[in-house]
Amino acid sequence: QTVYAGNNLNQVMKIDLETGETIKEESPGGHGYILSHIAIGDNGLVYFSKFSAQDDSYIYAYDTNLNEKWRTQLGANWAIPPSIGYDGTIYTAGRGSKKLTALDPDTGLEKWSLALDDDFNTSPVIDANGTLYVVTKNFLYAIIPSETFGEIKWTFQLDGSGYPQPAIGENGTIYVLTGSGL
Repeated sequence: QTVYAGNNLNQVMKIDLETGETIKEESPGGHGYILSHIAIGDNGLVYFSKFSAQDDSYIYAYDTNLNEKWRTQLGANWAIPPSIGYDGTIYTAGRGSKKLTALDPDTGLEKWSLALDDDFNTSPVIDANGTLYVVTKNFLYAIIPSETFGEIKWTFQLDGSGYPQPAIGENGTIYVLTGSGL
């Protein structure tokens, strides 16, 4: 019964859920902050990203005892927080890359990437069918992933003030808040 969290001291922490006490904390090194969500895969690995002004941002995979298993650098100063697909694939991006990247959950190696019109700032969301939804400044993308590539199913043009994380309603409706509303 543990929870994992990051902080602005560049640490990932393992916390006892019952007592709230820190069991262990580790720093992935370099500069930066671990201020985004942490995802835990079915394989027992803990995935997170960090923001750094020093151009050394990565996606990390740690085991449940906070031992590093791998790290993958994806972009300049910010790696988008990871989302985990139904097959375990890690979906993310590096700020400035203008592409969605699919990583192998056990090795961190790139499986495929898909160019988009602009960067995105929030994690992809995944519906019950495994379709990924990503919001850039200008578009909402619906992407069908496979083992070796991602295919754009459709795009919806936004008003140029996108970037928020989409939400999926109980009935499958996709919601995106933009400068002009939903």
